[in-house]
Amino acid sequence: MCKWSGDERGYWVVLTNGCALWGEARSASSIQDKAEEWAPCIEAEVQKLSNLVLQDLSQMNVKAHWQGREQVVLHVSSTLRDLAYRWEFDLKRLCDELFQQHWVLPLMVQMHSLSQRVRQLTAEVEVKARQLKDLLPDNSKLVKSPKKKEVRLDKSVEAVVVGGEPGVCCKTTWSPLPPS
Repeated sequence: MCKWSGDERGYWVVLTNGCALWGEARSASSIQDKAEEWAPCIEAEVQKLSNLVLQDLSQMNVKAHWQGREQVVLHVSSTLRDLAYRWEFDLKRLCDELFQQHWVLPLMVQMHSLSQRVRQLTAEVEVKARQLKDLLPDNSKLVKSPKKKEVRLDKSVEAVVVGGEPGVCCKTTWSPLPPS
């Protein structure tokens, strides 16, 4: 998964495979220098040049070269009208705290929010089931109450969101998927 942002000052790109985080930031001057390598006649705003390259990155027109676990180089090849260009993203591994901040914690907060929604919907279903039971006393066997399942992960996520101890919870309950 990849995300980025670009403006008149340059761009930043962050890439994750679910286990670690790699990133790169380029300034406006380095983007202009790279554009001059393509053709000296190219004159465009830095944001437009960045968006051109970043859009090609999103089109999956990319070849990735892993250099150990510390560096990933993404090669983008495309054309700007009739002009071919190549771009290399040189992403360095970022610290685990950034990975936790940009990947793990947002997922845990989303899981907590979804579990709260499930609880709310379960309560609504129970209310509707009681209303149906009151309306159809002879057919009470047709309406079954939903079964509740205890999920440890739900409690762990809630402990992180409420207690603010993300490091402890992540180390004990989250494990990355094996490489495919």
